[in-house]
Amino acid sequence: MLKDIKILSIMYSPFSNATKINHLSRRINHGDSKECFCSTAEAEGLLIKNTYPFSLGSGSVTEEPFGLPIFFRSRVLGIALSCVSTDINPRVDFELQHVSVSGIITKISSFSMGDGKFVSNHIQSAIYPAGQIAIKIKDTDDLEDEFAKYRISIFLQSADPIS
Repeated sequence: MLKDIKILSIMYSPFSNATKINHLSRRINHGDSKECFCSTAEAEGLLIKNTYPFSLGSGSVTEEPFGLPIFFRSRVLGIALSCVSTDINPRVDFELQHVSVSGIITKISSFSMGDGKFVSNHIQSAIYPAGQIAIKIKDTDDLEDEFAKYRISIFLQSADPIS
């Protein structure tokens, strides 16, 4: 019986629990300070190779790498892309890019959409400085629907605490 009491006192030691609570509290506070964000961009019509057709606002489409402005260091956690189209076997190759404030373009990741018309990629990219995230069309095949709609969500995490 004395042995059982000794084991119970070790299992339920307030000092042991306090240490665990402090550890969990530090992890939660640190994780919460590196907030996650989601931004959605859209494109419509026939996608053309080597263009940046995704709009993140008022429908402005350019031929330049022009995308989501980000004012803090961040990483891309992943993307999800969906398409509504009458195309039977469409294929689109995309490239997610970081554009620095000085205009240097770095490839973050590439992904393809096939006839499933949905893509979900877990990326966990490197950490990038403030700049933009742009989406370039690298290649297309079997696109005919002039009224196709594309929507992509980009999931980001701040690399530094935002306070």
